[in-house]
Amino acid sequence: MKQNKTEYLVFGLFFVIGLFFLIVGTFLTIHELDQTGKITTTGTITSIRVHHNTNGDDYDVFVAYNVDGKSYENIINFYSSTYHEGQEIEIYYMEDNPNQIGAKAMETFVFIFPGLGLLFTIIGGVALIILIGKKNNGEKLKKSGELVYANLKEIIYNTSYTVNGQSPFIILCTWYNPEDSQNYTFKSENIWWDPSYVIGAKNITSFPVYINRKNLKQYYVDITEITENPTNIQY
Repeated sequence: MKQNKTEYLVFGLFFVIGLFFLIVGTFLTIHELDQTGKITTTGTITSIRVHHNTNGDDYDVFVAYNVDGKSYENIINFYSSTYHEGQEIEIYYMEDNPNQIGAKAMETFVFIFPGLGLLFTIIGGVALIILIGKKNNGEKLKKSGELVYANLKEIIYNTSYTVNGQSPFIILCTWYNPEDSQNYTFKSENIWWDPSYVIGAKNITSFPVYINRKNLKQYYVDITEITENPTNIQY
């Protein structure tokens, strides 16, 4: 039974999706904001046609406009629920091809994609950095820290932290420090399944903890015995 990789999978997915939206959104934004050859004018919505399909409704918005005294009517590349027939909206047409038009409102709308992409990338990236940092710190303490054994105190369900609608379990254990006559409580990393059965079946009453004597806030609770080696247990 290996430790669940829920956090890595979820935040990794956040990062990948965010990076995709950021790259594609940035490209679309640059393309949409490129004013080369675009002429701004006012058009009038002549009709809005709805196409129903399994993925939702699609809308064709027909707009009439004039270019150098000549009348045109074409479909714009944007729809808003506020649109209605007879409404005047700001559009642009291409100087070398007046039949190619677009909605000026799209220039604001396209910022949503890179914005969401950046947000998702930051959330996923920062979370992954924190997770990897904790893992690396734990490995360092296992090599350079002092090993003590802390008594099992309780197993709690950490409802203050949720990933993908699920909250993890945390093991709390206590250790008495004879140097300052104080009791210290250490908590394990997140466990994404209930470890109480394994702990009971193996009669575990304490856990190895690697500590930094100079700073007891730096510690690592080693739960390898229940996450990677739950042998000879009948479920």
